[in-house]
Amino acid sequence: MENNFNFNFHETFYPNIEYISRILELGSKKFIGTKENISYETGIPTGNASGKVRPHIKYAKYMGLIDYDIKDSNYYLCLTDLGKLVYMEDKYLLENLTKYLIHYMLTDKRRGAPQWSFFFREFEHNLNEKISLKYIKDKAKLHFGKEIELGVVKNTYLKDDSLGSLKLIEEQEDQSIIFRKSKIQIEFIFMYAYCLLKSWENTLSQNVKEITMDILENDISFTKAFGFEIFELDEILAELQRYNYITINKQLTPVTIIKNVSANEILNMIYSLLI
Repeated sequence: MENNFNFNFHETFYPNIEYISRILELGSKKFIGTKENISYETGIPTGNASGKVRPHIKYAKYMGLIDYDIKDSNYYLCLTDLGKLVYMEDKYLLENLTKYLIHYMLTDKRRGAPQWSFFFREFEHNLNEKISLKYIKDKAKLHFGKEIELGVVKNTYLKDDSLGSLKLIEEQEDQSIIFRKSKIQIEFIFMYAYCLLKSWENTLSQNVKEITMDILENDISFTKAFGFEIFELDEILAELQRYNYITINKQLTPVTIIKNVSANEILNMIYSLLI
């Protein structure tokens, strides 16, 4: 079970894309400094007891963009391989491809933020149907064994200065939300490939080369993260087989998928189809 530190890391602040971009900039310089130093360098507000610096460092970590250490109140920031690519291709995080990518990592079941992961990948929901927010909170309480505040999670996908442009959810006046169905964007195919393979490796390790469709759906929850129907997963897998990233083995029941490349091997392809 997650501890309180992990649940409350956000300190009630949803991720601000501009602030994540400034943390990314510091990571590119391998910045070392206190949260006050970081506030001075970035303009991200902070205070003695709370503030937005620490939450945004943690958001950037959950999004797979940075790694960090803390020693004697100093943060040691550096970019991950994914962070280096994003910094080179879209340092201000303006592209929806980038926003889908960091959303996917933020909701990863193994390395993402627990509330965000529950909201999109653990909670059973139908697309384009209204669901009471109270019902979601009740299910979260059962899942985590304690009351969980989901307002910050919800606001992440409603606010324009966060991930609102993805339109993954819609809020209703009657305290309910709708998980919106998304459409495949073919120029994002290498991003989908990277996300699928990265989740595979995070969940099952680099050494597992073959999985069933059930594992992909239930353990990784790839389609739920993006708001896809199952037939769209079939389309994506067929496209990835065409690139020889995977092999679909239809000789077995259930159908299995064989991984032919690692996530890192296709990392640099993620932005290659954007105009």
